[in-house]
Amino acid sequence: MGLPTVWAKIEAQEGELKGKPVKAQFNPKEYTVTKSVTWNAHKGSAKDRPMVQFTTGQPKKLSVTLFFDGYEQGKSVRGDCERLVA
Repeated sequence: MGLPTVWAKIEAQEGELKGKPVKAQFNPKEYTVTKSVTWNAHKGSAKDRPMVQFTTGQPKKLSVTLFFDGYEQGKSVRGDCERLVA
């Protein structure tokens, strides 16, 4: 018996498809979480060591690869892929 299928629901946050869900299987082999922050350099007393000040942080970003498979249900996933790309 294989692993259970986990589904992810994806919804556009803006644009023509805002709020319209697309389902995809979610069982990533790997994923990436990134977060960036901004530091501004200010002139200091030492030329080679400027003073820096934290100014803002950005939201975290999750990156995964989704797998669309309709084989077991006998259906095409083309429509879901086209909606997601749109």
